[in-house]
Amino acid sequence: MQPIIPAVLSGAARENARQDLDNAIIKALTDIAPESLVAEAARVDPSILLERNRFSGLGFNAFNYLELARHKEWTDTLEVALEAGIHPDNRDAFSGRPLLARRGIGLNSLPGPKLLGLALRYGADASQCADGDGYRSLARTYAAELQPLTTSNLATVKSHLACLRLLLQAEPGPLDPVDRDMSGSFIGHGLLVTLGTARILTTTLSLAQPLAKEGYDLLRLAAARGADINWRAGAQDIPVVWTLVNAGFAKSAALLLELGADPEMPADADASNLGFEVGTSLVELARLRSGGEGAAAISETLMRRRIQAEQRVQVAPPAPAKQPRRRWLLGAF
Repeated sequence: MQPIIPAVLSGAARENARQDLDNAIIKALTDIAPESLVAEAARVDPSILLERNRFSGLGFNAFNYLELARHKEWTDTLEVALEAGIHPDNRDAFSGRPLLARRGIGLNSLPGPKLLGLALRYGADASQCADGDGYRSLARTYAAELQPLTTSNLATVKSHLACLRLLLQAEPGPLDPVDRDMSGSFIGHGLLVTLGTARILTTTLSLAQPLAKEGYDLLRLAAARGADINWRAGAQDIPVVWTLVNAGFAKSAALLLELGADPEMPADADASNLGFEVGTSLVELARLRSGGEGAAAISETLMRRRIQAEQRVQVAPPAPAKQPRRRWLLGAF
């Protein structure tokens, strides 16, 4: 794809428009004016956004104005380019990476909800990789970086949860529950395990309880959107439910069991090096990894499933009685 935006201006008029854009950017960078001023200047001729910007020496790893806007998450300015025809997945427009590629390393390098929502509205691929070329999807990256809640990362955790919901609700969404490496082979545990073992779920801070609840709601949403609750994860080919319980996240496993996940360990799965004896039940493993509370969560969920199954059998309508076959005799009428 070529990031072509037809030029509106030329000559001195174009240079004046570019100077106005530069002035607006300087004011926005120094907080003298809002970012909307940059967008207003860019609308005069959106094609200028694709030109080399004059602020690369300020520490921004940005080749053109559009890349600078991406780095700063200036969504009003980015929307000017998207409205002009730039696709958010067009690597040529954003210095070789899609709009939603992370901007470096660290928790705050992922796109925020406003930028993510904008890109999705303009057709960005919800299942793309976070770094543009690697193996981990955006959804799994947000899930993997849900840290325990502290006063310093409260905003980041909230942002990641909001972005996960946007991705899972996207059409089409990231329905593939696993990620692939660059050679195309399956790796890792997939979205359900990554989200189900997010450390935010284990926080005991009262301030974090609503966020932990949102994490469980997203786990349920991921399953509803197509993530396989019976996916067999990792090199040992262990079912998701067993992987979650073995990692100490019995509550996440109980949620998937409520949704119908198979509680049995397949005979061909390799559980020899997972730290528990072959033949250990799921409830026993939950007790080993999560204590009595975890065992109770699994046991009670399995009990409810059995009761519901028995009730379905009891209320099933009886099969219709077989009607006797009538014989018609010749001459009966």
